[in-house]
Amino acid sequence: MVQDKYLNPDGNYPEEERPFRPIQIQNWTEHYAFFAYDDRVESGVFIHIGRVPADPEIWRGTIQIYQPNGELLVAKYFGRDGSENGAGAGPLRVTCIEPFRHFRAEFDGMVQRVERKRITTEVLRDGPSEPARFRLDFHAAAPIIGRQSEIAENRTDGSFHTEQVGHIAGEITSAGRTVSLSGAGVRDHSCGPRNYGPVVGHLWIHALFPSGRTFSSVFYRQNTPEFIKAVVTDPDGRKEEVEVISHPYYVSQDTPAGSLLSDPVADPQYRPFRIEFKAGGKREVLEGECRNTHAITYVPIMEELNGTDFNRHDAIQMADAPAVFRLNGELGLGLFERSARISMLRRS
Repeated sequence: MVQDKYLNPDGNYPEEERPFRPIQIQNWTEHYAFFAYDDRVESGVFIHIGRVPADPEIWRGTIQIYQPNGELLVAKYFGRDGSENGAGAGPLRVTCIEPFRHFRAEFDGMVQRVERKRITTEVLRDGPSEPARFRLDFHAAAPIIGRQSEIAENRTDGSFHTEQVGHIAGEITSAGRTVSLSGAGVRDHSCGPRNYGPVVGHLWIHALFPSGRTFSSVFYRQNTPEFIKAVVTDPDGRKEEVEVISHPYYVSQDTPAGSLLSDPVADPQYRPFRIEFKAGGKREVLEGECRNTHAITYVPIMEELNGTDFNRHDAIQMADAPAVFRLNGELGLGLFERSARISMLRRS
């Protein structure tokens, strides 16, 4: 368990865990992400819920529920359902229960069932829906990382960003069946002016191991030099920034069209993916393999479409994949997130 003295190394304020008061700045918004996965039941969720700049009291939530055998249940909701403790869009809630330690995601509504191959190759169209619900709790397994000082200059995805790895537990119900989850989770909170247009691509990779050790990293490119950061934490929560020696491929400004498969699970470049790094003077290798993925098309300035819209060459595809990891012989769980401009992707 993370000791209190290591939980908040950057001196964040507890109120920064809860929604901010909207600011009258062009393209200002605020987002929460919430990821949970249990490989034993091949189930989990990814939520991205944020304020609509045209009316910041309205939250938009994109929801992906990972199912076995490469299926997903997906939906998008809008609503004025936020509170002083969290974000809300219709039947979706992400709530801060205890700053730095405990968050909860809840949903009870309608979703569409879709195969991974379809959502990574086309934009989701209206179709038959079915009920689903979940309630998942996140408990800190690592310190909170980041605040305004962690954002690279001139980035266009916000001016404040925090993230954290944790344990998750709860239930998902779909097709009349309820499964219990106990696995790994990741959450983040960001705000500030946002524009998806200048983003070229990135990787965001997190892993949690049974020993309590965690790994977190970000590799980011837009129309400015890249930003790279990686940290490991021990079971007590002590954080160490590490030197990245090598990392998986991700796109740059000069990446040719069609260089990546739109489905990262099927792309040979990521089977497995590897990060070599140096921590405490010792070289280590983190290996990972994606299990499932969804896709969201991020349209400039700030719209989100479930699926991959190959007609929008000015947009980027965001794919979040639950993954299994190996580090020094220890098996763990976590998240592999990849974005790339639509023009750099191919269907097969």
